[in-house]
Amino acid sequence: MLNRLQRLGKNVIITGSNSKLLGSELASSLTGRYLEFQLLPFSYSEYLAAIKEQRGSESFLRYLISGGVPSVVTNRMPASEFLVTLWDAVVLKDLVQRYKIRRVAELKSLLHIVLSSMASRATSRSLSRAVNDQLTHSTVSKFLKWSEGAYLCAILSTYSFKARERVNSDKKLYLFDNGFYTAHKSSALTDYGKLLENYVFVQLCRASFIPSLSFFRAETKEGYEVDFFVPQHRDGPLLIQVAYSADAQRTKDRETRSLIKAAKSLGVKKLYLITCDRAEQRVEIDGCSIEVIPAWSERVGELLV
Repeated sequence: MLNRLQRLGKNVIITGSNSKLLGSELASSLTGRYLEFQLLPFSYSEYLAAIKEQRGSESFLRYLISGGVPSVVTNRMPASEFLVTLWDAVVLKDLVQRYKIRRVAELKSLLHIVLSSMASRATSRSLSRAVNDQLTHSTVSKFLKWSEGAYLCAILSTYSFKARERVNSDKKLYLFDNGFYTAHKSSALTDYGKLLENYVFVQLCRASFIPSLSFFRAETKEGYEVDFFVPQHRDGPLLIQVAYSADAQRTKDRETRSLIKAAKSLGVKKLYLITCDRAEQRVEIDGCSIEVIPAWSERVGELLV
């Protein structure tokens, strides 16, 4: 029926809950006959439009903490309670019921660790140990892959010229919305650095870059780390470092040094530092030019497309 409507020149839009049809299943059902659009929680610009506020550090900080789930942004639902319930509902419907998972307690334990480890390094082995070896490495990998398909979390590989090394590399864990992290965190302290890094990760996904396929984390042989490497950006390869505060000289030196070392290792000329405490500027260091961009600036959106 859908194919016939298409031949008649009709445009058909199919929408609905992930619990009914995941993207991978849509691809199997409508092979070659559809265009897929990824809808993520509100971007910062969409957040501002929804709450009718101006762009700036104060509104960005609120967005960074609350995330962009529409029902939370528009205050239709209490933030923490709704996001915890939403997370649990997705786990139950999109994972447990769909894949007939029997080790539900272990799955929930694994995902709880993922929540608390946002923007942190991990391997299947370390996550297996974290759940007291109740899940094998392969089961951990499988659960994470399914969770990524349900838009709960995502895994970012370390870049290497060799595909096998990328597969076996250390990974970083991210969430598809900061609100999930905030709603589940047990500490009264807020890690703004992790929230900002996760925000930039989601922005890259929003720009249709695919984790571990079209963007990566970067690490040199000497151990210098850069948060994001986009090898096939429209303007050429670029490296992005994220630091919530770069005012302290030691922090600034550390972040820029990592950018420069990775740039020389990978042959990248476009270097960016996204932060929350500096005005837009260009810094020249050791023959390299680094653009410093405030996280709430429209330049961030322009950069990551």
